[in-house]
Amino acid sequence: MTKAKPIIIKIAPDQIDFFGAVLNCAVRYCLGRMTYMPGLVTDWIMQHCHGILTRKTLGVMKRDIDEAKERDRLGMDCDVRTWEKFRDWLDKEDAQDGTAD
Repeated sequence: MTKAKPIIIKIAPDQIDFFGAVLNCAVRYCLGRMTYMPGLVTDWIMQHCHGILTRKTLGVMKRDIDEAKERDRLGMDCDVRTWEKFRDWLDKEDAQDGTAD
């Protein structure tokens, strides 16, 4: 079996906010779902979006996760672990110097 080639994401500077909004929609769709979808979306973002998300996008994702957690709406225990892992990744991304502004 051959290994798949990594995806290279190239986003025009004037489209980065739009891209972030689409990812925020995907995250919001997944919040509270008790299916495979939270893991699929968060894993994809962590694998393909290192260093390209704006602080605005990161902040919206973190806020949405925090609000869902406060309301106990992250899903089952396995989903909570998925969101906690993703939330930690968002913090690390936000601390990176290379994160888009």
